[in-house]
Amino acid sequence: VRACNSQDARNNRSFKNMIFGHGVDIVCIQRISNVYEKHKEKFLDKVFHINEIKRFYIINNTQAKIRYLAKRFAAKEAFAKAFNH
Repeated sequence: VRACNSQDARNNRSFKNMIFGHGVDIVCIQRISNVYEKHKEKFLDKVFHINEIKRFYIINNTQAKIRYLAKRFAAKEAFAKAFNH
């Protein structure tokens, strides 16, 4: 392993598939709750994969359901930001 700066890495073919950068995404659970309460199925269908939706319906506790959606949303948002989408 050798240290390099970002420009060196971008010019080196062995580093072409690496992600340069990192971060943390924080989502307000109340915001997700508000969006879900307002849009219900429309929100779920637009943002989440069918497998995520199935798991959502298995969760019995309402607060746990919203926390689940918030975590999944934060992960999707972080991924989109990492790839500039």
